[in-house]
Amino acid sequence: MKSSQHDESPEALRAKLLETQRALAIATKRIAELETKLEDRNLQRTVFQSLLNHEMRTPLNAILGMTELLREKYADTENAKQLQFFERIEASGRQLLTLLDNLYDLTLIKSSGLQLECSHVDFQTIFRYALRWIRPLLEKKTIQLRTDFALNMGTFYADESRLKQILLNLFEIIVRVCPEHSHVQVVAEPHEHEPSIRIRIWAQPPPHCEHWSPLPLKTLYKTQSITISQALSRELVVLHRGTFHSNIDDEFPGFELVFPVKGPKPSTASRELPKIRQVNNDRISVLLVEDNTMVIQTMSDFLELKGCEVLVSQRGDKALAMLRDMIPDIIVMDMRMPGMSGLELLKKIRENPMLPAIPIIILSGVIGDKERDEALEKGADMFLHKPVSMYKLLEHIHQLHYKFRHPN
Repeated sequence: MKSSQHDESPEALRAKLLETQRALAIATKRIAELETKLEDRNLQRTVFQSLLNHEMRTPLNAILGMTELLREKYADTENAKQLQFFERIEASGRQLLTLLDNLYDLTLIKSSGLQLECSHVDFQTIFRYALRWIRPLLEKKTIQLRTDFALNMGTFYADESRLKQILLNLFEIIVRVCPEHSHVQVVAEPHEHEPSIRIRIWAQPPPHCEHWSPLPLKTLYKTQSITISQALSRELVVLHRGTFHSNIDDEFPGFELVFPVKGPKPSTASRELPKIRQVNNDRISVLLVEDNTMVIQTMSDFLELKGCEVLVSQRGDKALAMLRDMIPDIIVMDMRMPGMSGLELLKKIRENPMLPAIPIIILSGVIGDKERDEALEKGADMFLHKPVSMYKLLEHIHQLHYKFRHPN
């Protein structure tokens, strides 16, 4: 029996083929339009999040910087209550900053825009760093920390800064779970079945405790910041090709992380600048190019208090004009300013043969690798994310000044 296809005339078949081709062309065009709309929306979302992040980080920079100044100013006074207020302001600012960082990083991961910078890391070194930040929380609730690190653990392959971020996030959650006088146990050891490192963090009751009732993690998840912190930690572990598990309903709530050991051989090159070996007795002149008045006031007051001479310009073009008459030791500039941007100013400075290779520090409220890489490529010596600690900024200024004066 012949198929119906052979019963149709060539003209009918050609008509069907043309109709199918037209339908396919329409569908292809529609798909292309939807893809364009999706790309536009993703771009708009990225730009919005970037601008929002920048606009929130800039005032945070002034708040935290001014708090550092006030704490130092009143450190020798007997007004303990006032110092306590400053500590609360700083803690709240840091908490908001952490929330901003976590939210932005989580968005980057979801859009495949976050890249890890992995190397072979030592867990005990990373843990000691995290402990410096988490210790005040432990002491506030009289929580004892117990650690058990395997002697044969060695190094494993991870992004050092992201691993610190994971530990800080999870420690904060665990400490909030624990009642006072509890214990927090941390175990790090090689995985028994695969080439990886297993890290466990969980809450425990103190010895001889009859009534111990930790706050369930699922109760904490009603707090948006906790939800974001755990979600980001999970995504970062998965991005390392590891596994993440949380014991939400367990009697002893906690987390288990597994990181693979494999990775390329560690590089022996160090990216850190050398520490200062001597203090220059001359005043370091700093040209601060920043459009935010609060940030200008905070940084200027702090740097002048620490012996620097500070010159200020709120626009890139005016800063360029100032450089015709004076040469500062260091330039600290914001990335985004009205008129001439920080990148444009940086490019013009580096292209001017009359100007020496003045060390330049770029400050930006935008988190991400693109702007940092572009700034470093155009000749910036350092790229710092806002809000930056005033003491860290001062340390970087001294480092770059020493390096510039002693190139060998």
